[in-house]
Amino acid sequence: MKQLLVFSLFLTASLVHATEATKLRVTDFLSWPRASAATFGCFLEKDFQHKDKKFNCDLKNYKNQGDPHKEIEKYYEGPVFPAGKEAKVHADVSSIELTWEHGDLQGVALTLKRKMTEAEVRKIFKLPAKESYPRSNVMSISIQQCSLKATCIVVQGFDHQGAGD
Repeated sequence: MKQLLVFSLFLTASLVHATEATKLRVTDFLSWPRASAATFGCFLEKDFQHKDKKFNCDLKNYKNQGDPHKEIEKYYEGPVFPAGKEAKVHADVSSIELTWEHGDLQGVALTLKRKMTEAEVRKIFKLPAKESYPRSNVMSISIQQCSLKATCIVVQGFDHQGAGD
């Protein structure tokens, strides 16, 4: 009975992992939050032709070994979005920053090439209305004037959970 339960849990985890990988889409950065580092690394390799040294399609059975108190660097490890590939997501994107926690994509920050109003950003990127998050993997979407020359979109998958939490 114990073996059947372990197998069932393994099969469920495998199906969730496989389903997660099929959900990620290049031009739909709202599909990215909460993806595992291993899944996202494979996504970058397949869809962006960028093979991260650690987080790629060859990585099997990855489990984050970090701790926000002791193994801080490992706790925040994950692939970096490849420079020069931003236009594949959208022509108006100049940079993409990913934040990782405990092996999952906590947030995505896109810096745009120019200043835009919130209404323009929502229309161009087909973002939902303010305070409306139609996907379970998105906790919040924030449109910010991040510099004198650029607007940023910050998509948060879950609250930051650092050493103080």
